[in-house]
Amino acid sequence: MFKELELGPRQRATVAAAITLGSVLILLVVFSLSVWGLARFVGAFQNVLLPPVVAVILTMLLRPYYSVLVRVCRGSRAGGVVVFFSFRTHSTGCLYLVC
Repeated sequence: MFKELELGPRQRATVAAAITLGSVLILLVVFSLSVWGLARFVGAFQNVLLPPVVAVILTMLLRPYYSVLVRVCRGSRAGGVVVFFSFRTHSTGCLYLVC
């Protein structure tokens, strides 16, 4: 059936443009539905997802300070953690007493 159908160059270009536009539209719909579904998922579980996200952000922000403390403690990771939290606790306590 399609062997009998001969398209001219302009018609082939039009069909190619239509197929491309249809494919882009399908991809846009799939992407939009994916974002919508992800937004609904995060909205439903935001109370569960928020603490790990905050922990990851704090880990990335505080890693340079931890690395310096590990070097100060001569490579002891446990010592670095103890010094890190003792500084944190001490500074929080001082702020609490001042305020």
